[in-house]
Amino acid sequence: MQSSPQNNDPLVSICIPTFNAEKYIKKTINSIVNQSYKNIEIIILDDCSTDSTMKMIGSIDDLRIKVFQNESNLGPQKTWSKLIDLAEGSFFKIVCHDDVLYEECVAVQVNMLVENDRAVLVASNRDVIDKDGRVVFSPARFRKDMRVSGGKLLQSCLRKGTNLIGEPHAVMVRLDVIRDANIRFEGNFYLIDLEFYSKLLLLGDAFILSRRLSAFRVYRETASYQLSRSQAACFVEFSKNIRSGGVIRISLFDYWLGNTMSLYNQTLRYIFYKIFL
Repeated sequence: MQSSPQNNDPLVSICIPTFNAEKYIKKTINSIVNQSYKNIEIIILDDCSTDSTMKMIGSIDDLRIKVFQNESNLGPQKTWSKLIDLAEGSFFKIVCHDDVLYEECVAVQVNMLVENDRAVLVASNRDVIDKDGRVVFSPARFRKDMRVSGGKLLQSCLRKGTNLIGEPHAVMVRLDVIRDANIRFEGNFYLIDLEFYSKLLLLGDAFILSRRLSAFRVYRETASYQLSRSQAACFVEFSKNIRSGGVIRISLFDYWLGNTMSLYNQTLRYIFYKIFL
């Protein structure tokens, strides 16, 4: 039995886009169902899976789960954007169908957004796990808790040639800000999250947390692995679009440095995958 949320606890929409997710979907859903923060809705949108994903979802009994299915396969960008329309909470989080939230993830992130009303998103450190759930890497992207300018955080991503903010499971955002600005998920799938953050960060601050609150699962079948060799090319195109758009100042040196770093990051990631996967 679920404990009742306090009346002043904001509703959080935790959204799971699924496609042929039978291997891990129950682990993902259970990690969300078992959050210490109880006032959540769990919205699952299936993109026409051809395996037993829907059967697996149906085997979990929790009144907070709402299940939808696309009439035809729409792909990640349209499916993720559709989740924005389905959500009813104050705060919004996407969790991919093979990732995991640790028990205090939602509670800690909600608290940060409530206490920092100028922050449009909160992001935390995360573990990288393999197909069996073993932690293979625990990067410390954020070394202390702090509020930072959204524009400066985006500039840091561009200089470092990578998404410093993290995958969607590590991030929570304000739903009203997304809707008011009509922000959608677009662009290349490899950078679908950073493209989204780049628009949101121009509208306010971010709060970053050094605590590890979730886990990103990597294995040979994931898109992250399949697209690892095109990482640098995707980032160069993203950086070029940001610079040409003129919404944030990027010096020629920073532009060159970020593109060089993206190639370095791609090489490191490729080596990591070869060793651990």
